Amino acid sequence: MMESHLSRVRPTGVLIEQTVIREVYIQLPTNEFDSTPISDVRFVPLEAITQYDFSEKFMELACKGFPDSGSYQGHKSNIGL
Repeated sequence: MMESHLSRVRPTGVLIEQTVIREVYIQLPTNEFDSTPISDVRFVPLEAITQYDFSEKFMELACKGFPDSGSYQGHKSNIGL
């Protein structure tokens, strides 16, 4: 994923606030290691991902911010994939 950055600095009294504006480019993966090829990428609300064939379990984990991330979860079916 390539990013380009623009930065805008705005003085607010004694505090200087900095806002970073980013353009994100999405590149579709090669699918060489997956049995379910990715054919489209889009941003949708997490509560709507079950409409795109994600499981309820995966949606719940995503909405909770993947509470056990960083620890091994075993097979991908354990997280609803």
